[in-house]
Amino acid sequence: MMAVQKPSRLAWLGMLACLLAQPSLAATEAPIDGMALYQKHCAACHEGKVPRAPHMITFSTIGAEAVLTAMNEGVMRSQASALSATEREVLAGFLAGEAVAPPEPIMACAQPMAPLARDDKSAMKGWGGDARNQRHAPEYSTGLTRDNVGTLALKWVFAYPRALRARSQPLVHDGVVFVGSQSGDIYALDLETGCAHWTYSAGAEVRSSLSLGHVPGRPNPVLYMGDFSATVHAVDALDGSLIWRTAVGDHPDATITGSPKLHEGNLYVPISSSEWATAADPGYACCTFQGGVVAVDAASGALRWRNHVIDEAAVETSEKNPFGVARKGPAGAPVWNSPTIDADRGVLYVGTGEG
Repeated sequence: MMAVQKPSRLAWLGMLACLLAQPSLAATEAPIDGMALYQKHCAACHEGKVPRAPHMITFSTIGAEAVLTAMNEGVMRSQASALSATEREVLAGFLAGEAVAPPEPIMACAQPMAPLARDDKSAMKGWGGDARNQRHAPEYSTGLTRDNVGTLALKWVFAYPRALRARSQPLVHDGVVFVGSQSGDIYALDLETGCAHWTYSAGAEVRSSLSLGHVPGRPNPVLYMGDFSATVHAVDALDGSLIWRTAVGDHPDATITGSPKLHEGNLYVPISSSEWATAADPGYACCTFQGGVVAVDAASGALRWRNHVIDEAAVETSEKNPFGVARKGPAGAPVWNSPTIDADRGVLYVGTGEG
């Protein structure tokens, strides 16, 4: 029988030296090329060929974090879905000309928020001020008159982390400013100092104003908001804790840009769409969005009803786009605005855009 010879100690050391000399798999992987990603996934739309798509030269003014947020949770989430998290981060850095960096911490309040009053004379209880969207701000609630408005002076400034635009109208209640942001964070800011009592992360951009109301059995006021992923959130206004979260979109490109309206236990949510961005893909069969409003139970988040602006579901037509893809319709009618409610007649009014 042939004897099996064990490797000597010197041989083992030699093999170990060879292994150590081999480059790791990570080291041999080619770095991700931001320019190549841009050319493959972005250039067709962002070099002036799609009117509503920002031109490539504007991304340096937007910032890497904002670009990344648009790909992760915002208007470009569908187009970026085929990219890995690392590829999206590299692409965001390439477009903005800077690496994605963590945001600077915000100034937190030293003292906890005092219990919130049930009622407050503040004029702006969400977008429009009231159910009829009158937006009237009387002197008794604001202290502003034609004689003293010229004496207004800056008191404090709050810089939104991870954001370069602000679309959410602030809501004021009992000395606290509640506002959404491009990053998807909801802030409860002290009216006197601007410090943050708490922050709640919705996970996607909040473009609209918040609504504040009360739920039977809950001691604290409740804040309601809709985000860009067509999800509605209800949080405790005192501490920012989540009460419920409900996805209300029934289309892949559904979103919420108008402010939900709270009225008598119902939250009326306008449904908009980012299908215009998806339609920039020449292989996409455009379009199928129907617009609409949903009613959500304010206490539980349960969906009570849904009403489409366009009742008829989109079907394939005989028309084709220049690339031979069949067009679909009827479609369009996103609801961009906050509903107006005529409580006496039991009627809800909304306006639509696009088609």
